[in-house]
This record gives sequence, structure tokens and C-alpha cells, in this order.
Amino acid sequence: MKGFAFTFDSFVAFILAIALIYGLFIFISVPSGYYAEFEQTYLLAKDTATMLRYAEFNDENITYLDKIASSFVDRATPDTDISDEICNNIRKNIPKQYAFKIEYFNSTANNWTEFGGDCNQQSFAGYYCSEYRKARASAPIIMTAYSVFPDMETNQFGYESCSGNFTPCGEPPSMANIGDIQLRLLRLTVCT
Repeated sequence: MKGFAFTFDSFVAFILAIALIYGLFIFISVPSGYYAEFEQTYLLAKDTATMLRYAEFNDENITYLDKIASSFVDRATPDTDISDEICNNIRKNIPKQYAFKIEYFNSTANNWTEFGGDCNQQSFAGYYCSEYRKARASAPIIMTAYSVFPDMETNQFGYESCSGNFTPCGEPPSMANIGDIQLRLLRLTVCT
């Protein structure tokens, strides 16, 4: 009878320990009250970044992202006239209760720098993203742009001649200019 009492006592203690651990797990895993707002902020930043990638800029048959990339060619900072126009159009897609800013990665200074112009937009409550209250989410954008365009007129895979100084079975000489591609990183941050 003593063995049964000890076994039953240890079984009850085990069940209580499992219930306590399960209760703590449930208590800890309750999401924050700002989780839904954070997710909404992230989706707004992501959707706006997608708009930059696909929407046409002023009927010029190029996208907003192409226009931003062309403002970076051969310089470390973007053209501020272009940034004002782009940022004012972005404000039309982001509701007034959100603040937003666009930053680019400055590889020479090795830090994120604000885009300039009107791109550090405040919310209607008067705060900027540096003073956000509840949630802040960023959507990264990777841009590529040619600083030197490739020469597509020369076929880099064909022989210029099957006679003369070139060996027909050797590696063909390439006269192609493959260009110079520059990589730029943007970050669109939306805050509440």
C-alpha cells in the first residue's frame, strides 16, 4: 500500500508540474497589443516598395525605382529634385496617420542616410519616424543601375574572322563591353 501512495503522489506532482509549465507557456506566448499594428505597418511598407518597383513615373515608361536608380548614377547621393517629386507621390499611398522615410545605404560612409528633400515625412500628429511611438517597419529595396551601358552591337560569342591572325579552333577575341553595374540599397520605413 505504501508503494501505491508514493507512486500516486509522484504522478500527481508530475501532472501539476506539466500543468504549471503549460500555463506559463500560455501566459508568455500572449502576443503584444501592437503586433497587429506592426504587421499592418510592415505590409504598408512592403506594398509601397512594390509600388515603387512597378508603377510608372510621370508617363515616362519607367518606374519610380528606375527614376531613383538613374538619379544615383555616377554619384554617391541622389538628385534632390527627383527625390522631392517621388516622396510627394509616395505620401499619396501612405495614410496620414503614418510617418515615413526613405534611406539609402551610403557605402562611402558605411551608414544609412536619409534620401533628402521631403522624404522624411511626418504624420498628421506631427511626429517623424525617428520619434515613432508604437511600431516601425522597414521594407528593403535592392536596385541595380548601369553607370556604363553595355555595348550590345558586338557579338561576344562569335568570330570576327575564320582566317588571318585568329585560330578558328581557339578562343574568340571579345570586343564586347559588358558595362558597369552599380548596386544601391534603399530602405522604406513606415512608423506609427
